[in-house]
Amino acid sequence: TDDDDDDDDADDEYDDDGFSSYGDGDTIVAIATPVVPNAGGVAIIRLSGPRAVEAARAVFRPASRAARAAAREGAPPSSHMALYGVVVDPISVPNGPRRVNDEDVDADSLDVVDEVLVLPMLRPRSYTAEDVVEIHCHGGSVCVQRVLSLLTRRDLLDPSGGAAGVRLARPGEFTLRAFLNGRLDLTQAEAVHSLVTARTERAADGALAALRGGLASPVRDARARCVDLLAELEARLDFEDETTPLDTDAVAAEVRAVRADVAGVLATARRGKLLDTGVTVAIVGRPNAGKSSLLNAWSRSERAIVTPIAGTTRDVVEARVECAGLPVTLLDTAGIRRGAGVDEVEAIGVRRSVAAATGADAVIVVVDSTEGWTAADADACAGILHRGDDDGGDGVNIGGAAFGFRRPAWSLTSMAARHRRVNRGGGRVENSKAGDSGGGEAPAG
Repeated sequence: TDDDDDDDDADDEYDDDGFSSYGDGDTIVAIATPVVPNAGGVAIIRLSGPRAVEAARAVFRPASRAARAAAREGAPPSSHMALYGVVVDPISVPNGPRRVNDEDVDADSLDVVDEVLVLPMLRPRSYTAEDVVEIHCHGGSVCVQRVLSLLTRRDLLDPSGGAAGVRLARPGEFTLRAFLNGRLDLTQAEAVHSLVTARTERAADGALAALRGGLASPVRDARARCVDLLAELEARLDFEDETTPLDTDAVAAEVRAVRADVAGVLATARRGKLLDTGVTVAIVGRPNAGKSSLLNAWSRSERAIVTPIAGTTRDVVEARVECAGLPVTLLDTAGIRRGAGVDEVEAIGVRRSVAAATGADAVIVVVDSTEGWTAADADACAGILHRGDDDGGDGVNIGGAAFGFRRPAWSLTSMAARHRRVNRGGGRVENSKAGDSGGGEAPAG
């Protein structure tokens, strides 16, 4: 099937021989699937470039007699049609320099490396707009590495080793070629990376929307409207006596509309970055307030040690969760207290807690609800939170006292439509609507 959404008539511009995005005629190869033991039943090797089909035919012997005959004659394979066969070592072909698909080659004498499916996708109807061949091998790390070694041998396409063969692709080079060849624009190329690294469904949906033109389309539309306005103004300047008076109100309204559309696109940048990188949330408070219990309950794990002894946590403990489609990294920090009785080890933990809170996107202050807000809680928050909104940061209400973040940060209600609350009595995490603070007191875990 056709894997692009554009008009196939426009594909004719790529029909020059030996077309390559670099102009060097390189054919590249790489493993397109993760290479770890027992990762899956299938591993895929991808070739792209002017000699991709030739390289694949040098090691692939199809089961179909018609396909072998086409290979001997040098006829192009049927695009987007899979072929079953085996990958063999060309060196094992007996009686001199013969090809693996020659008619008189005894198949039983060949050194079979793997049984595979080969899927050719001829230019320009491919991901890179070049000739692309995918070889579907068995999974794991052994079979796919053996096939890759055959494809990258210097004498694969030229016994003397003088002609340009197949080289390993650089990181991201397939997508780079797709961009340079006009198959993808820059926003779509970036969306490919975001899609394959997405950690949540929401992040994947956002990347897929950008890949399908969700970001580029409004930008192109805004540019077209600006060009129309500019053409209208220049025509008025050149032919002022031959045109009707300019409707300045309509022009101003169109400019405001375009500006609003552009501002709407720019407003998604912060959200998109959070979907890609995730949100870091630091859990701070005085010793034995319930920070570790909150981390364990939220992550549904026993990442942090919980005991009745104050100061059990001495270092930063991380846990990854998903909150309303956003990847969230929770940081359980050491209890913050200062003054007499704090030893050197605990002082180091306090400094790390303050550093974690300062660098986080959001901060959760845990307060023991049985005691309410105390002077120890205020001391723990010194240097992290401050009263009021003097710097324009986000505010937070804890135990009736208003505080604001020292640095711009996302509140929990901004990060997700819902937040989770620890039920102290049952020791479980419950969902509640955003803004339901349970009487304004921070729950203790």
